[in-house]
Amino acid sequence: MPPKRKRAQVDAEAPSSRMTRSSARGAKKDGQGTVNAAWNNSSSRPDIPGDDDDDEIQEIPMPPNKASRSGDASKAKAKAKGTKKARGRRSQEDQVDDEPARLKSSNTKRGGSDAVKLDMYSEQRAETLFSQFADEDSPDVIGAEGFERLCKEAQVPLDGALPLLLAWQFGSHEIAKISKQEWMEGTATLRVSSLASFAVVLNDLNDLVVLGRPAAAMSHVKSQRGAAYDTTRYDSYAADTRKAFSSFYTFCFALAKPESSRNIDMETACALWSVVLAPQFSLIADVTEFINVTGSYKGVNKDLWNMMLEFCRDTRKDLSNFEADGAWPTVIDDFVRWKNAQTAVQPADASVGDA
Repeated sequence: MPPKRKRAQVDAEAPSSRMTRSSARGAKKDGQGTVNAAWNNSSSRPDIPGDDDDDEIQEIPMPPNKASRSGDASKAKAKAKGTKKARGRRSQEDQVDDEPARLKSSNTKRGGSDAVKLDMYSEQRAETLFSQFADEDSPDVIGAEGFERLCKEAQVPLDGALPLLLAWQFGSHEIAKISKQEWMEGTATLRVSSLASFAVVLNDLNDLVVLGRPAAAMSHVKSQRGAAYDTTRYDSYAADTRKAFSSFYTFCFALAKPESSRNIDMETACALWSVVLAPQFSLIADVTEFINVTGSYKGVNKDLWNMMLEFCRDTRKDLSNFEADGAWPTVIDDFVRWKNAQTAVQPADASVGDA
């Protein structure tokens, strides 16, 4: 039998420990349970080579009252492995927790801040949100006061097209009024249940439908959880923006018309035209000026409402292509005569406002 191998001579005063592979495994097992708890307060350490595969006994010098180097090596390996997993878990958790703060609005004008907090759609959350703005006397309805508070808290201006777009998406039957059924159906279709998500939807639709900006220029707010809202409707509007605008314009007349009447008053009509038509058709500003100056027109029926859109779409600002023999409503014929008299000596502007 060959003589037993011996290690190089060491300091006689340093105590030593005799460790087999079984004892090393025991040390590794003891150290594993404390890896995760110790990580936050531990400093990084270099990896130490692991146990030798040789079953022969090795004499390893041990510092007084310290664990074996082999045990430390096993613990260090376990720490490194645990550290990698812990970092991975923390990284994933941080991405989820920090995500709302990283999301940016697709329009920098939204409430004066780019940061928006977007939550996943929840029917319960949508219902709870409705109850926050519902009338005290009629809990199944958001009335004028609640509608105003809703827009204010969502940072949606009341003097633009956004409130009309909100009513359009919910299929509302009255201005500044939303029933609970309209709310629940609308939020379910759009998959929105937070004020921030409402703001994103309305600004996207305003850009596309009212302002006529190309859909390709839009940048929907998204997160790792998905889009801020269901863009099915938006995509259908983007496929035919002219049709989408006509649908929205027609809806506005029905929204503003009293239930028992066939007309809307001229003041309301001019206010709506200034909000809905003016961004794309500058000619409407001259029309409303004429109506206000004359003061002789009191109401707008559905035919005049629809023909006004056609007139603005197809007629140049200088009226040079106006078809005088067309079947235009009296208001439009009167406006053309007034406008021609006003601009007879001014340079022509041949631009056409076509959506």
